[in-house]
Amino acid sequence: MLEEKCTDQSAEIVKLLAVIVLYKLESSESVAFKTLQSAACKVSRDKLRLEILLYDNTPGGHCADNLPEGVRYESTLQNNGLPAACNRALEIAEAEGFDWILTLDQDTTLPEHFLSRLSEIAGRFSLNNSIAAVVPQITDNGKMLSPAWWLLDSIPRYFPPRFTGIPKYFSSAINSASTVRVSSLRAIGGYNPRFWLDYSDAYLYRQLYRHGMHIYVAGDIQVEHQLSVFDMNHRVTLDRYRNILDAGCAFWDLELGMLAGLDFTARLAYRTFYKHWKHGHNAAFRRASWEMLKKRIFQSKKRRIEDWKRETEGRLSASPYRQDS
Repeated sequence: MLEEKCTDQSAEIVKLLAVIVLYKLESSESVAFKTLQSAACKVSRDKLRLEILLYDNTPGGHCADNLPEGVRYESTLQNNGLPAACNRALEIAEAEGFDWILTLDQDTTLPEHFLSRLSEIAGRFSLNNSIAAVVPQITDNGKMLSPAWWLLDSIPRYFPPRFTGIPKYFSSAINSASTVRVSSLRAIGGYNPRFWLDYSDAYLYRQLYRHGMHIYVAGDIQVEHQLSVFDMNHRVTLDRYRNILDAGCAFWDLELGMLAGLDFTARLAYRTFYKHWKHGHNAAFRRASWEMLKKRIFQSKKRRIEDWKRETEGRLSASPYRQDS
């Protein structure tokens, strides 16, 4: 771990903009929105300035009347993915003087002490710009999801339960319940629209690490989140699974080395020939994994990256936040 350099900023208000990404769900039905409001009631206003952006990726949006004070709503004509929502929040945060952005999926459940503890941590590191993000530990029915540190910069490993501190190695977290410093996010150019859904978080944390920034793991904040890939036959479409495979392959090819690539391919082979069968996954998922495995074995890295960039160009050109990479 790194030494924790912090200052006593107890008298300074933490300025936080939370963005909740909605898709085919009313804001009133979002557990993230409900639990965030409950958590807001547990922290003093002289310690935290909180506003909420509800960013609706449902084509055409929903009716959003009678929103509470400090809550704004925006909708899109098409599903622009997570980067569009987060980059819109970055625009607002910079224009209105927020220091941190909290990103939330619609189905994340926050504990009541989430904001009070987060405001304490953010206040401690308000002047330490090397700390780019504060992330809790996230589980799904007891199974650890996030964050993870990368052994030999190649193989993800989870931190022990209740771990707190600043890892010195490359570490990443899932988007939901992550709190990212506004200036750090701007330093890396925001979220990359090419990773429009899957691996947008891994790519983000990789860029922060490349820029010499670190995360603070707040293991004393435990968050519950439902991960769709744990129930593939009911919660994951074939198109979504193919996107997971494509984005994962691209992330490993773009950002990690040979050892990481071999590990990715080996785990893909395990999934193709055993895991899908063990869990009774649809045969279409097994075929998709097999097609990706063949691509990993028989195509060069350069060819795979070129194909992925070409396939994502249409979505990238339609995004209001184009980022060439």
